Amino acid sequence: MLQRVALPLLALLAIRPSYVVAQPISPPNLTDPSAAITATLPANVAGVLFVNTSTEAWTTLTQFQLFSEAGPFLAGLPSLFLGFDLTTDVQPWLGDRVAIVVMPYQEPKDSPANSSNPEPDSEAKPTNPANTELANNDSTLLLAPIKDASAFKSFVDKLKVSRGQVPVERQYKGITVWEWPTEQPAPCDGAAPDEAGCTPADSEANPEAIPEAPGAEPIQPSQPSSEPDSQTRSQTHQAFSKLKAVSSAPNIPLPSIPGGAIPIPSIPSARPGLAIAVLPGYLVTATSAAPIEQFIDARSSNGPALSANPQFQRTMQNPQFQRSLLVGYGNIAEIARFPQPQFPIPTTPPAEEPTSPQPQTALPRKLKAASEPNNPAPMQGLNAGLERIAEDYTTVDGYVWLQPEGIRTQISSYYKTPQPASADVLTPNADQILTRLPGATYLASTSRNLKQQWQSFVEITQAEPTLEPALQVIRDGIRKLSGLDLERDWLPWMDGEYAAFLFPSNQGPLSRLYPNLDLGVGLVMQTSDRPAAEAALKKFDQFVKSQAGGSLDIATRTIKGQPVTSWEFEEAGDRQSFFAHSWVDQDTLVVTTGLGSMQALSPKPYLPLDQNRTFKTATDTFARPNQGYFYTNWGASLSFLYGLFQPYSNAPEMKEVKQWLGTVYSISASNSATPEKQQFDSLLILAPTRKP
Repeated sequence: MLQRVALPLLALLAIRPSYVVAQPISPPNLTDPSAAITATLPANVAGVLFVNTSTEAWTTLTQFQLFSEAGPFLAGLPSLFLGFDLTTDVQPWLGDRVAIVVMPYQEPKDSPANSSNPEPDSEAKPTNPANTELANNDSTLLLAPIKDASAFKSFVDKLKVSRGQVPVERQYKGITVWEWPTEQPAPCDGAAPDEAGCTPADSEANPEAIPEAPGAEPIQPSQPSSEPDSQTRSQTHQAFSKLKAVSSAPNIPLPSIPGGAIPIPSIPSARPGLAIAVLPGYLVTATSAAPIEQFIDARSSNGPALSANPQFQRTMQNPQFQRSLLVGYGNIAEIARFPQPQFPIPTTPPAEEPTSPQPQTALPRKLKAASEPNNPAPMQGLNAGLERIAEDYTTVDGYVWLQPEGIRTQISSYYKTPQPASADVLTPNADQILTRLPGATYLASTSRNLKQQWQSFVEITQAEPTLEPALQVIRDGIRKLSGLDLERDWLPWMDGEYAAFLFPSNQGPLSRLYPNLDLGVGLVMQTSDRPAAEAALKKFDQFVKSQAGGSLDIATRTIKGQPVTSWEFEEAGDRQSFFAHSWVDQDTLVVTTGLGSMQALSPKPYLPLDQNRTFKTATDTFARPNQGYFYTNWGASLSFLYGLFQPYSNAPEMKEVKQWLGTVYSISASNSATPEKQQFDSLLILAPTRKP
């Protein structure tokens, strides 16, 4: 939905939002720019994304090499594609913080819910909300504070000219609204398109011709002034002609292509519509007038404001709110009201039609209904999932800010009622699994209680039919590969912490298959029921040996006095181990790719991961207790990949790519839960800018 916001501001803010800050014109009696914006929004907005536009907030990005190298390229994109100069056209008037807002959902005007007098004899026809005309459901707008009226007027004048056609100007509840409809590309009629692509034939000959957006309904404002008279249209045309003449001046460079954009040659495409309105101190834009009118209605109704919503106040009171580059807030119940795409529920395909008549057998009611010719396949929409989430959660918010190490992100979803049973508890052996991973780990994912996680997944599938086939595929796959039942033999003892990881190893089977593939794969699991785990492993060993037909030998070896079970086969008169498992203490099982890789893990790594400086920097700011970590040592992983793909990685054209990739040191994330919320944290550690 946010992708439909067409004002150039949206693109430039996403690319280079680094402009001077000041108070807007006629500001509300609130000092904080975010509070000033939220005081004008209704309390039940579906979502809002704040973009901090202060220079102080964004110039700190230059301390990282990644943005120092990409900055000049990104800065040039808006002028290239939008026809506006950021410094001269936008910086002089843009205020402190802009907001991209998703207004509450409103039923389309032609929906049955808005039909006050339906025909008594009319037959009700089922509708698919996902196919409703998007123009009727677009509720996204951009709200930007204005700090300089004269500079802003120049920008609006230039914006009008850049559209290449006269806007429809009208009044809505005392506020002027300008609207440009969607521009559809004209057919080429078999002729070769020019360098600008196919354009409407009358775009220059008749600048007053305004193509009507396909499927769009004429806007019906509440006041009778929606249809301008001939005098008003004449004045508008004269103003447009003057603005167009000014656009040829040397000091205001404009694109030479009609419409102010640079289309891809030979690929004509529609240009989104645009609607703007200027309120005291603010510019409001959208792709149609509907969300702007909805905003004006809410503003004039004197209803509760978003700033007075306790759930949103919690977001604004977060310590990271003021320092964040981006802040997002969403009302889950309101988001669930929007029409969502629907997709068919996968079902088992019917058997091939027999060549001879067969007696008809009874089908279960649901399958029979789905198999009938006039009965379409059952559909499952995203609304159902969102509605179920809204039963337990109220809002979600997120923050993106800078730390000295890199870019930090935090996303939280809040329960309707406190869930103390779901909160993480700090145990004496928390994160002990990290002491079993080597410090040189490339990639690791840790968590705990796989048994409980599987039970939660099964509960979800009971309410989500689309996941039932995946559930059965997992069960069948585990039984086929191991000969054991997932829920009877494996999961009951998997109740502790566990970790899956990749690490350097030149003694494993992978390096024998490919000389540069010096990689080991490991799995560590803690359990409170070691006898059950040993019984499952014994059955597993026996099953694999029986399937190998005598070519596999399962032997017991020792590493530093520690017994290790090794799967081995004979190669060139030598025994080669490709799978091994061992108990490194009373409740911890280690599984890896052969004896060679096990030597780095048993009984303990030389330098464990929890003492690695890169890992500590990547995770020290995360919440504790938590549900585990995802961690990638990006620099070490790149070195491994470069060695794996030699000599391609040493090609001259890869030099700049490697320099760019090398600006990232590590990527890490973690989940945690308190009685009030669930939280996701992530950190992208970046290389500092190199000094000349």
